[in-house]
Amino acid sequence: MRTLKEITDELKAQFMTNPMLKELYGIEDGEEFGDHFGKASIEGLLIYIAAYCTYALERIFGTVQDEIEELINRQSPGRPEWYARKLLEYIHNVPLDEYGEFVTDGMEESEIEKRRIIKHAVAIDADTGVLVLKVAGDKDGRPCQIEDCEYPNCEPLIQHYISRIKYAGVRTQLINQPGDIYNANISIWYDALMHKDSVDEKCREAIRQYLCNLPFNGEYSHTALIDALQRVKGVDIVEVRHCEAVRQADGRTEEIADLYKPYAGYLIPGKIDITYEEH
Repeated sequence: MRTLKEITDELKAQFMTNPMLKELYGIEDGEEFGDHFGKASIEGLLIYIAAYCTYALERIFGTVQDEIEELINRQSPGRPEWYARKLLEYIHNVPLDEYGEFVTDGMEESEIEKRRIIKHAVAIDADTGVLVLKVAGDKDGRPCQIEDCEYPNCEPLIQHYISRIKYAGVRTQLINQPGDIYNANISIWYDALMHKDSVDEKCREAIRQYLCNLPFNGEYSHTALIDALQRVKGVDIVEVRHCEAVRQADGRTEEIADLYKPYAGYLIPGKIDITYEEH
């Protein structure tokens, strides 16, 4: 989608190459719009109005197109988005009919909602030919593992539900795990006029907020974390010296070079060592 500046520049270029306008304004070949018209000129204002209207229309049409494509993806059976939506519709410990739909006759809406234990879901068509289905519950507004102690026999029942709705021949892998633990070693240079303890408290909160606000199965990025830390008052320079993610599922540790997509779908702050130097 074009920016407002791109549209404005394109209209100005068309204005300067139009034969009738070149003759009317005495425009020579190779001249630019700014050579003839000031920022407050009537011509410049009219072009800006036309550019803004075009920009607004493109944004509207682009949004509508995105919404239509999303709706098609969600409603097209067999697509990864369809599987994710079907997982969010799962109702725990409720029987299925012959078509794979839940039998909720006589159940209160509040009870149905209470049994919708999958609060986060994503389906990934992996290169191995396996459809990876990541799911999580929700605790205090954050993703969490759906546990048998709270919902007895949850994974086998979810697996059975998947087997009933999936297309023949589709191999699936269900991932319902505690979040990957994020450990890091970070160096921060801060304004010498600021109190170190205050900067440390705000930096740790910024890290926690960044990790906790990543979308489910969203990608971690060094650059985005550094941006979040540099928005903290008093922070001048940030360097991520080392960081890693530990899968709680099997204890596997993976060093993060720049980008990382959590195995469980979400990250949990772990041991975060921060060294500070005055700047």
